[in-house]
Amino acid sequence: METFKYLFWGLEGHRRLVPLMWFAYLCAAVALILLVVPATRRKENTLIAGCVLVVASTWIDKGMVWLSAALSPILSRGF
Repeated sequence: METFKYLFWGLEGHRRLVPLMWFAYLCAAVALILLVVPATRRKENTLIAGCVLVVASTWIDKGMVWLSAALSPILSRGF
């Protein structure tokens, strides 16, 4: 639970990853809307934008943010 607090709201004044985490989830939400709605999915431009947003969201969330949080000394000191 500490990891989620750290990533979404910050922990003990450490907030560097908070904007990046919210940006990744905003990208995921927009991609979901673009790819689920049939009218936007049929247009090539919005389909490409949705796919790019999925890749960007996943790369930020899983690659950068979770790895940084896992290696953060603020979270590892209590375990």
